[in-house]
Amino acid sequence: MANFFKKGSEFNKVAHCFGNMYSLINQLQPILEIYTDNLEEFKTQYKTDILILAHIANRGIISRMDEYNWELEAKIMIPVISLKRITIMYAWSLTITKMSFMIGLLELQDEYDEITNNGPICQLLEKVMPQKLKNW
Repeated sequence: MANFFKKGSEFNKVAHCFGNMYSLINQLQPILEIYTDNLEEFKTQYKTDILILAHIANRGIISRMDEYNWELEAKIMIPVISLKRITIMYAWSLTITKMSFMIGLLELQDEYDEITNNGPICQLLEKVMPQKLKNW
């Protein structure tokens, strides 16, 4: 029974992480569009923010998805995305897919790989990450 409640609690944390990612991406995307002709300047100013997104995705979403074997078709409630239940796949497409695009565009794959391997960069990101995003 306790495992049932833990799994439900973890599912809610995934929803919060998706919501945080969605909000951050919606802040960054219009800025990225302005810097289309000067990606290096955008990278200089917003690299840490994008890597924080990757850290949230890895630790807050992907690791839990793997641990609990949740299906992408599962329904989830993320109020900042929709007031109706949506699939994890839809939330993924609005967050992790867009983050992956930014990582590729800005050539941050090495840093992303370090994040997915829980390398030292994760500790650095934890130190600079706003407290409100640390909801796992």
